[in-house]
Amino acid sequence: MDTRLPDGNDKRTAVPRFLPPSLLMPNYQNRLRTIGRQLDLNGYRSIIVLQVDGGFIVRAVNRRTRKMELIEFSDADFPDRMIAATDARGDGERPESPSTLAPTGYEDMFRAIGRRLDHILARNVVIAEGQTALLVTGQKGEPDSGVEAFESVLDLIAITELLDEAFRLRASEQRTEERES
Repeated sequence: MDTRLPDGNDKRTAVPRFLPPSLLMPNYQNRLRTIGRQLDLNGYRSIIVLQVDGGFIVRAVNRRTRKMELIEFSDADFPDRMIAATDARGDGERPESPSTLAPTGYEDMFRAIGRRLDHILARNVVIAEGQTALLVTGQKGEPDSGVEAFESVLDLIAITELLDEAFRLRASEQRTEERES
């Protein structure tokens, strides 16, 4: 197994004026979205995402080399990754998704899952991609009021419903932002 850090620019990037501050919030929706974008752009498949102290570790198969790789996504690097992902929008969109479970790519799927995880106050998350379903597990709730384990198995139908809901919510939020501008 190869171990490496994801490709990226090490120097600090200025925040673009058009970047909504909400995209820089270190929530699951945004962090998983940036992870998904990196996986899409580099053609990974057979994904396992593990939340660890200080970020996430992803084990994935590189479609080009067919080797298993371990990729680190540090929380400290998150703002720069989100800025880079936003800057790159429209620059030759990503290739077709390597996963039948992610019909529009890992970026969209992980963003939708992240939105749900934020809603349930998740922590210690693991996402594992199988042949016919995605397993999402971890803990949910507030430490003061009790934390409990959760586990969700998402097949293609459940993922499609989750994506449809996320796309509807995003379109509604964009219309609201446009009216307020």
